[in-house]
Amino acid sequence: MDTVTKCLQNLEKEDDGLRAVFLSATIAGADLNFMRDIDSPASARTFIQHIDLLCRTIQDFSVPVVAVTDGPCLGAGMEVAAACDLRVATRQGTVFGMPETRVGLPSVVQATLIPGLVGWGRARELLYFGDVIDADVALQWGFVNAVVDREALDDKIKEWEDKFSKTAPGALVAQKALMRTWEERGTGRPGIDASIEAFGRAFETGEPRRSIEAHFMERSKRKKQ
Repeated sequence: MDTVTKCLQNLEKEDDGLRAVFLSATIAGADLNFMRDIDSPASARTFIQHIDLLCRTIQDFSVPVVAVTDGPCLGAGMEVAAACDLRVATRQGTVFGMPETRVGLPSVVQATLIPGLVGWGRARELLYFGDVIDADVALQWGFVNAVVDREALDDKIKEWEDKFSKTAPGALVAQKALMRTWEERGTGRPGIDASIEAFGRAFETGEPRRSIEAHFMERSKRKKQ
């Protein structure tokens, strides 16, 4: 996980033209062979903080991060997926679950995001029982945004890449920042005030004018055809 965290941190510094990051990994929970050697509360906290750091790096990344799951996504894996902005899963072999209670542990860190995605009742079901759900159930519950057959996964990724490519980079960065603000402050007055400020700042960049002009130029071309 530390390697993925470092890669994301470096990517954030090096590439100003990003519109999205697609994160493809299979995380079937923490390594129990490693965890059986944890011998103190302090070392347990250190261990879980590495997962928290990866999740926060994803959450704080300037552009959307998309989780691409094609296999078991359990425990820490589901937390990492929850930290992403969007999630796509394959129908064959992908399962989600939070099995920590079955090995004597509570689900922590970014498990806190799961109720916001699936609702408190479903979250309690996942976290209390430690059951797993397949990709189609995860879609019904609202945890993932799309489920595809394995052979269609690349096409779905390409579809989303094309959609991201049509967005204005600065607007996308601003929108993700606002989503984070709404998550943290709520969608009441503080969130609305933050959005008003973001709307005003957008006009400092010239991006709205360029994008609007491009829209009218494209529409004019279509009319002439």
